[in-house]
Amino acid sequence: MPVRHASTTRGKAATPRRNGTASLLFVFVLLCGLLFPDAHTLSFAATPPATEPERICGAEQLPRLVGKVVNVGERLPRTRVFVKADGTTKRISTLSETPLTLYVFWKTDCSVCLEELRLFPVLRERFGTDLLTIVSVTPWYEEKDLKAKLGDAAWREVAAGLGTTVECLDADGSAVYDFRVSTVPYMILADADNTCLTWTAGAVAIEDLVRIVEKFLPR
Repeated sequence: MPVRHASTTRGKAATPRRNGTASLLFVFVLLCGLLFPDAHTLSFAATPPATEPERICGAEQLPRLVGKVVNVGERLPRTRVFVKADGTTKRISTLSETPLTLYVFWKTDCSVCLEELRLFPVLRERFGTDLLTIVSVTPWYEEKDLKAKLGDAAWREVAAGLGTTVECLDADGSAVYDFRVSTVPYMILADADNTCLTWTAGAVAIEDLVRIVEKFLPR
C-alpha cells in the first residue's frame, strides 16, 4: 500500500476568505482521498459536539491546517496531553528521554490505525526502551467501548501495541491542531531535541518503520 514520507518542507496554503470555507472543505477532503488513499481523513464538525473530549478541531481552524504538515527540521510543539498511565497532564515534549521519539496520531474508528498499532511490539522488541520512545495520541475514548466494538481477540492485539507506547489522550484537540494532523495514522519521528526528522501518513509496513528508525539512530 502506498505511503507518503516527508524529506523536505511543504509549501504553505493560501488562506481562503471566510465565505469560502465550505468549498475549501470539499477540496480538502477530495485531495486527502487522492493523496493519502490508505489514510483516514479526520472529521471537522461545523459546531462542536456535545462532549468536549470528542472534539478534534473546529471548522474555523481548518484553513490553517489545509496543505500543511510538520516541517522536517522544525522543533515540535510542546502541547499538553493527558497521559493515561498516571492520569496527569504533561507537555508532550517531556515524555521521552531517548535519542528518538515516534509520535503516532490515531483514531479509534480508523481501521488502518488499529492495524498499525499491532506493529508496535515489533518496534519495541527491535529497539528496546533506550533508543526509541513511542508516544501514541488519540482523541478521548472509553476503553470498554472500543473493546466491545473490536471483540476480545482484536482488542488484546491493539492493547498489546498500545502497551508499548506512552498512551496520551488529546482531550481538547490541541495536539491535533498544533501538530497539523489532517489524516491518520500520522507518524512523526523526532530527535532528542524534539525536532522533526521525518513523517509518514497512511499505512506503513513494519519493515519500512524499522528502516526509518534505523536511518536516524545516532551513530
